[in-house]
Amino acid sequence: MLINAQIVRKTILGGVFLGISLALNLFADTDRPNILWLTFEDTSAYEFACYGNPHTQTPTMDRLAADGIQFMQASSNAPQCSPARSTIISGQYSKTFGSDWHRQRQKVPSEIYYFPKLLRDGGYFCTNNTKQDYNSMKTPEWVWDVATPGASYNHSDRKSDQPFFSVFNTNLSHMGRVRSFHTDERRDFGKEGLNLAELELPTHLPDLPEIRSDYAFHLEGTQDIDQWLKLCLEDLEKQGHAEDTIVFIFSDHGGCLPRGKGFLYQTGLHIPFIVYFPEKWKHLANGLVGKTEDLVGFVDLAPTVLELAGIEIPNYFQGRSIFGDSEKPKYQFGFRCNQEHHFDPVRSVFDGRYKYIRNFIPHKTYSLRNFYQWGMPANQAWDQWVLEGNEDPVFAPRTTHELYDTHSDPFETRNLAEDEAYQLKLQELETELKKHVRETMDLGFFPQPMREHDIPLYHWVRENDYPLKQLWNLCFLTGTVNEQSISKIRKGLKSPHPTIRYWAAIAAANHSEKLPEKIINLLTPFTEDENAYVSAAAAIALVKHGLQDEGIRLLLDQFLEKKSTPAYSHLEALTWSKEANFLRNLLQKRLETSRFAIDANLGQMLRSLQVNLNLLPYEALYPQKMYEKGLEVNHHRRALKPLP
Repeated sequence: MLINAQIVRKTILGGVFLGISLALNLFADTDRPNILWLTFEDTSAYEFACYGNPHTQTPTMDRLAADGIQFMQASSNAPQCSPARSTIISGQYSKTFGSDWHRQRQKVPSEIYYFPKLLRDGGYFCTNNTKQDYNSMKTPEWVWDVATPGASYNHSDRKSDQPFFSVFNTNLSHMGRVRSFHTDERRDFGKEGLNLAELELPTHLPDLPEIRSDYAFHLEGTQDIDQWLKLCLEDLEKQGHAEDTIVFIFSDHGGCLPRGKGFLYQTGLHIPFIVYFPEKWKHLANGLVGKTEDLVGFVDLAPTVLELAGIEIPNYFQGRSIFGDSEKPKYQFGFRCNQEHHFDPVRSVFDGRYKYIRNFIPHKTYSLRNFYQWGMPANQAWDQWVLEGNEDPVFAPRTTHELYDTHSDPFETRNLAEDEAYQLKLQELETELKKHVRETMDLGFFPQPMREHDIPLYHWVRENDYPLKQLWNLCFLTGTVNEQSISKIRKGLKSPHPTIRYWAAIAAANHSEKLPEKIINLLTPFTEDENAYVSAAAAIALVKHGLQDEGIRLLLDQFLEKKSTPAYSHLEALTWSKEANFLRNLLQKRLETSRFAIDANLGQMLRSLQVNLNLLPYEALYPQKMYEKGLEVNHHRRALKPLP
């Protein structure tokens, strides 16, 4: 259900929190369950033994899966930490209020009401140890009773008879564990039962030594998670809470092998998710036992916890209680906004078997570098393997539509979108996705500068009567050719709104047929648009419609002289395209004949282009100082923390 801003604002009068009214519906019997979340990071379901991995030893997780409820189709709605956690804490898709841009803190409207406060108003003691990461400018102090490294249900501020909701998050499996830039002097994972030669790699990956090593390194992390879970549960038992506490165990999104974290494939979204009910509270599970194929997403967690605690669920939440009586969803939706410097919104819908992925900027390949993620040796090795001339379908140009049968193709390597036998399924899922974008008031199509206003973007679009319908229509125009497409692009290019002009230019760049001269004439002046995203989009549209020399020169001007990140993003996409040789020649001449200041960030991006164009060796991508940091990562094992 959508938020109605005016109704919610009327509810929050005189600074009175919405949670006060919602929390009045307490149990007459004050005996209520404790709720414990044990969460970890960057780990896919397939990396645990109870989800079928033959290499890992995770006895604690396996026991909880056997004794509790194991969700086989649970998904993070976003494949990165901050948009995923923003969705969890708000009970709404973070794209609804523009907090889906990973690592961009957004002004969040007051009616985006973080659910732990509703628990607190209902009498619960709420703690977080310690990750929050909600993509908001500042987490309100009223969200948690305690949110520090010492936060725990054991905290002295909790009354002895007070029920608790406690969150513990460990970084044992975070990508930083594996981000060593090289594999020199790594530990012998065979001592952990992880023999590199015997590992069965996910089928979407080439069999390279660095990929095997990173996989073993990450699987070592899953085994450490299991030890951490054991210690946490032992404390719960020691403190006498085991029979009164419902335990949730899950990862914040998928794993960190290449094409996992940050991508909308199952490797980025499908997570381990287990809920354990002690005997006393099993009736709250509403009959769910053992393994279940129910579709569950992070948007469902807030209403689930509130219902278990006996607290009324706000009507603006966009998910459902997992253990409630409401109709089970037929679809699960995913979204991503950016990969570091690359604005690349993608959406997905999953029906439990078929996954449809919609790429809105298909000329941007999946091989565009996120410099943090590309600190993993596996990502670098895959790059080099392709740059050496090996063909890899994952590095092929993207299409607008992707469709996968996850039953026969769990790692999504065979795109069925062009197969006549699957057109009805594709149309069904595309229709559901378009409906979902509109129903959730998806604001994730605004480039970063266009989100910055004196008030939250959520309010700004409403108070300015922003033409969201036109925006969404242009986004879905990408890759589409029909009688109306040219007129919609022309109208969009004339818009006073930079985001509308941007998507009109992107639609033009990805138009499947030759653009008429009148559209080219409209695009050319926009290469000088004051908005860097609009000017870069107009330039790439010229490139894609035969004006390579003019378009690439414009992108190089924007990047080298104006330090435009959007221009860099399009240039990196060109390094993997048929225009690569043209770009190589122009860039080389430009570097030989021009003088320009190179700051640290620009230098990293420039080296990335030069590496792809074979103007620099791959080893030049990162400075030499990263080698020493990598040795430290390879030598040291992360500690089992935090603990209660």
